Amino acid sequence: MALPGEAKTEEALEKAIFDLGELQKHVIRGFGTENIQIATSIRNSIELLKGSYTKYLELERKGSPEKF
Repeated sequence: MALPGEAKTEEALEKAIFDLGELQKHVIRGFGTENIQIATSIRNSIELLKGSYTKYLELERKGSPEKF
């Protein structure tokens, strides 16, 4: 069962991940391997965002998101 606001939050997360992915593509295209660190940083941000949201949902389902 979805929690209140979960669908909107998940939609926003998916959009943020997509936008970061698009930014990563532009960085690689625009700067090539010279700034691969920027692209890697963007990818790491995507993974952190996914992990944080997953952890938040786990805590929210347990009834303790304030501990997040």
